[in-house]
Amino acid sequence: MRALHACRRCVARHGPTDHIPIHLPSHQRICGRHRIWLGDACQIDISSAPEILHAHHMAARLANRHGTRLLLQAEINARRRVLAAGHPDPVKRRIDKVIESNHGLTFEQHDLIEAVTYPDAISSIVDALSRRN
Repeated sequence: MRALHACRRCVARHGPTDHIPIHLPSHQRICGRHRIWLGDACQIDISSAPEILHAHHMAARLANRHGTRLLLQAEINARRRVLAAGHPDPVKRRIDKVIESNHGLTFEQHDLIEAVTYPDAISSIVDALSRRN
């Protein structure tokens, strides 16, 4: 479990506009209804990058099959490899799309980097698991 703030759009539907703390499974990163990345410091609209939502669905399946701990450890290692390799073109395009659709978001924000590298991290986990089997 991890503690964070509820999706701002879900909260707005019910009236109050304050930040409401919630606990979610550690692999759940997105409000599927509103396509909002639930980051540690900010919430990011990812509707311009559907591959992030697709990766989220893949991660949920992986967590069910292999357990959350294995998924999170693999995700951390995969993200390190993605970041060490630099920002390949798909990641750069995703960064541009997400920044364009989120006013005030800057490249240096940790949650942005985590969101845009998420599809690559999850696909490398899938590749590693398929090679292992």
